[in-house]
Amino acid sequence: MGAGIWNRYTLEKGKSSFKGRPVPNIRLAGRNFMSFVEPCQPVIYIPWMVLMELDYMKDQCSDGKLKKNITNSVKFIHNALEQKNPRMLGQTVDEAEKQKYIGKSPDDKILSCCLQAGERYEHVILVSNDVNLKNKAMVNDVTVCSTKRGDNENNVEVVQFK
Repeated sequence: MGAGIWNRYTLEKGKSSFKGRPVPNIRLAGRNFMSFVEPCQPVIYIPWMVLMELDYMKDQCSDGKLKKNITNSVKFIHNALEQKNPRMLGQTVDEAEKQKYIGKSPDDKILSCCLQAGERYEHVILVSNDVNLKNKAMVNDVTVCSTKRGDNENNVEVVQFK
């Protein structure tokens, strides 16, 4: 799954800005990761593909605990968007249709969203625990980090604004 973080000093390229890449596991991972990036004033950017994945998973999940986490994530996103929280953005259908086609898998669509964001924002960070998605991102020069404790030794400075 994917979602992303951005800092909101400014969102336009060429200005002092930080932007991040989409992943829903930010919420699924709990508050520890969010408290880690909170000092950066991140903006969470949710790719359209992630919203579709959450919808599918919510309906198909048989694991009660996971289903509750997915439902809580959907509610978390809904509340933030409904309140027009400036720190929660979602990729629009129009933006998703305009992104470069690099494959049809959900991971490919999430990576394409990151690359699209990279055209607009100075910095993009993909937040994901999916090792192969992170591999694809790194091959394409997208900075990555994980919500898993101990996986971010090389990215801490980026997330904390070096």
